[in-house]
Amino acid sequence: TMQQQPQPQPQQRRPPSPFPYVPSIRFSRAYRYSHAAAASHEPAAEAATAAASHYDSTLAGSGSESSSGSGNDSDSNDGAAAAAAAASAELRQPSSFLPPPGAEGFANWNERFQVLLTRVNAIREADHPLSRQDEEVLLTSFKDLRDLAHDFIYAARSYGKIIISEKFLPYEQKTIKPASVGGWAGGTKYIVGGIIFKFATDELGLYGGDEFSAKAASHDLLGTVSMLNAAVPGLHFPMIVKITYLGWTVSAMALLPISKKTLVYGSNNAGREVKAENNEFAEKIRLVAKRLNLKGHTAGHNRTFIYGPTDIEGHIGHDGRFYLLDLARLFCPETPDAYVKGSNLYKLLRPEFVRTNPVPLSSDAMSGFVRYDAECKQSDLDAQMATARLHDEVVPQFVEWLEGPSSGFSDLTSDMSQTLSLHTRMHRYGCNVRYCGLVWQLLRSPNLKAVLVTEMAARAIKNDLQAKLRSRMVTECRLSETPYKLLIIDNLNLALFRSKRIRWLIQGSPGAVGEENAYDKHLDSWFRRQSQREFEEQILTHWKTDIHPRMARMFPHYRENWMYSLAQASPYGIYIRLKDMMAIVISDEAVEKCVCGIGGILRPRDLLHMPSKVRHMDMITIAEANILARMTHHEEQATMQWLRSAISLFKSVLDTNPIDHWTRYDLGQAQLKLSLGTCGDEAMSLLDEARANFVAVQDVLATTRHAAALRIVAVARRFTHIAEVGEAIDNNSTVLAMERYHGGLYVGCMDAPYINMYSGETRKLVRTFAGHIGAVLCLQVLEGFPLLVTGGFDKSLKVWDVSRGCVLQELYGHTAAIRCLGQIPGTSMVATGSFDTTVRVWDVVVGASVCTLEGHCDIVHSLCPLPGGGLASGAGDHTIRVWDIGRAGCTRVLQGHVERVSCLRAIHAGLLASGSADRTIRVWCVATGECLWTLQGHKDTVTCLAYCEGLLASGSSDHTWRLWDVDSTDSTKACVKLVEGHKAEINTIRIDPDGLLFTSGGDGKIRVWRWR
Repeated sequence: TMQQQPQPQPQQRRPPSPFPYVPSIRFSRAYRYSHAAAASHEPAAEAATAAASHYDSTLAGSGSESSSGSGNDSDSNDGAAAAAAAASAELRQPSSFLPPPGAEGFANWNERFQVLLTRVNAIREADHPLSRQDEEVLLTSFKDLRDLAHDFIYAARSYGKIIISEKFLPYEQKTIKPASVGGWAGGTKYIVGGIIFKFATDELGLYGGDEFSAKAASHDLLGTVSMLNAAVPGLHFPMIVKITYLGWTVSAMALLPISKKTLVYGSNNAGREVKAENNEFAEKIRLVAKRLNLKGHTAGHNRTFIYGPTDIEGHIGHDGRFYLLDLARLFCPETPDAYVKGSNLYKLLRPEFVRTNPVPLSSDAMSGFVRYDAECKQSDLDAQMATARLHDEVVPQFVEWLEGPSSGFSDLTSDMSQTLSLHTRMHRYGCNVRYCGLVWQLLRSPNLKAVLVTEMAARAIKNDLQAKLRSRMVTECRLSETPYKLLIIDNLNLALFRSKRIRWLIQGSPGAVGEENAYDKHLDSWFRRQSQREFEEQILTHWKTDIHPRMARMFPHYRENWMYSLAQASPYGIYIRLKDMMAIVISDEAVEKCVCGIGGILRPRDLLHMPSKVRHMDMITIAEANILARMTHHEEQATMQWLRSAISLFKSVLDTNPIDHWTRYDLGQAQLKLSLGTCGDEAMSLLDEARANFVAVQDVLATTRHAAALRIVAVARRFTHIAEVGEAIDNNSTVLAMERYHGGLYVGCMDAPYINMYSGETRKLVRTFAGHIGAVLCLQVLEGFPLLVTGGFDKSLKVWDVSRGCVLQELYGHTAAIRCLGQIPGTSMVATGSFDTTVRVWDVVVGASVCTLEGHCDIVHSLCPLPGGGLASGAGDHTIRVWDIGRAGCTRVLQGHVERVSCLRAIHAGLLASGSADRTIRVWCVATGECLWTLQGHKDTVTCLAYCEGLLASGSSDHTWRLWDVDSTDSTKACVKLVEGHKAEINTIRIDPDGLLFTSGGDGKIRVWRWR
């Protein structure tokens, strides 16, 4: 393998450590596996190592910030690279399936990520309803994405902390040495473990300080996420994270299979030569620019028309994929401040604002890259007008919303933990957080002003603390974290501590000066050396000289004095913001004692760990949310709780990335699914939110499935107020059969050889029909005849006079129990299905058997008369048979279920619905035998079906019943309501046009529901 040659380093400011630093990294299971594979002596591992070295050695360029380009084109290098590529070609697996974690050592981050993302997007973008197999593939893929993202973040954090902690070590003592990759504008580069790291430092003085070069690194992550969320098929982006540790920032990106020869779009030499060579690639970028509202322009000496920043890089990788990277300047800068150096490089407009701007905005506005563009002045003018619009329209609109009742902030104080979401709300409106001062200026509410001051103070404290950490690294000789922990604790005490005397000074509260302060007994030894007043003076001086001046620089519209800032800023609010922004975590006891009240100061041991903040592409959160949204549980309440958790996670992603179209669509689907299991106002609210999310993405995700989701929302709104009517009828026995009649219900029971008749008005038992020997399994009131027909375990078919309650006919012929029956429409004939696998047709008025239908090889569980005199039967042999009664023969066999067919119901003319123990409902065309639709959702056997006015009702052994919209014109037949209530299986269901629905089952309860 090729080795990186040592490069001359700038003079080091930090003295060398007397002890060489060899870090110890505890790898996760996947890392241990891949590390062992790379270290083995097998030829495959050697080839993989060579391939990784090939990537490391070819990813170099000149003058740009990308990870592409090669600075050494010698013949020897080309030969070694070709040999390594040939060796790795035998290992490369087809992209249709995921290579194992250790197949190519650490160098397969990108391949694994792209394969999984492509698989997920292919299913998402399919223009057809998702099958159960599709859902299972999505669930598995999201689990793999979550695990991959966890491992990548763990590796990036571990390596990043080492790189930062060794920043000022001499070159020969560094564990991870710099690599000659790209230019210096993005900082020093490192390659390790299949990841390229960029140290965000302002070594060329472009940004005006290291603090602002870190902002540029954040914009690179934001640009990548925005491009990815634009959902343009065929564009690929690298995995990227940003690590902040000890005040420094590094960005980590998975190595890509690219080189300087693969560049087809943009520039890798600071805009001197700009490419747009591939028409397909250029068209994809034009489409994503249209979705992000970006304006194209001419760039480079060669006058090339492109979209996005000039120094963007588009590559057709060695694997044939279209890669896009270097997106730190993707969005238009605001009008730059003439007194702030390089502000056009990091003071950019928010993507949410750019998308809603009336005219497209150029990424290179206000920069020298547009000097070759004939419309450069117009691009600059558009950026200036957009900045003015942000100041004059958008910020006041946000303030109006913030003070309104719908925001939830109108009754907050600065001590409320909800201040965590303030910056995300600003981003939703397209406002940068640097406009907190302008928001504060326009606010009228004192409480909201205090919230804004807390936010501004927390950000000033964060930047001040990071600057001091960077300075401490220059002067400290040790690599231990202890000096930095002490520095953090010292600054937190100065920022958060409030004695009664300080509160009196800033608030003018009398009576506190002469009192003995409660915190005296908690002073540490390193504070006892000075008097209480000296410590208080240090706090006041810190706010006066450090925090408040920084607040004034960061938020120019904020024009209050430092004592106002100290008085309004909430210590607890500052802490929770620092915890979120810097990952500073203090023990709960210390928070309660020192931050939330007056009683003590923070000690070094109260800081639980040295903070390191990682910002990533939200891939973990998105994957976790999708996993929860797609998982099911046999207990419906557990599924509902998972859906609520998924909705919360989806919303947290949208708080930071409001233009993530797929996340918004998935949020709508989760809200729709949750609404089906709820009723009343909650269901209506969920459906309204789901519809708003679907409408928001309909221009981007215009698929049949998306249109069907909107229609399902419209239909589901009709059933948000389904409720049980009155008390349940307690039958005291499992109900196996139930039939509705004009005045009430006939019920057959498991544990009794008789039929109960209940009044529909009083719900009281009116009459009992006794005559069977054993349980009554099926019954029906005949249309056109005052007759009740019943069958049961005693193998007999009994015909009852409804008015007198006596048996008129008793018919025998089956050799086993009668399981089901049904009347042939318009006749006095009744068909019966039996445990003896046969179907018999009887004339119950004459009292004779008409014919016997044989063909099933298992129990006949269900019968359904068909229009025109036909008959359908479902059995334990997984088949449905269609019979011609006149010829006493089978005309068609419907196959598709994989378990017994437990229930049948005719719906439209010529269509038949079947429920099965395989937990599905299938809808068949009887004439052709084709299965038209498969309805999935029940978690156990579908036991019964009923149909009325385009709605199919189904009951199941999972204790729930569902309503399905089967009357829609498209191919999606979706569940529009899920209702719980029974504590056992539902065996029978009846639905009436008058708006009532009856269910009964194993819990012995008969429940009546109003469904419209």
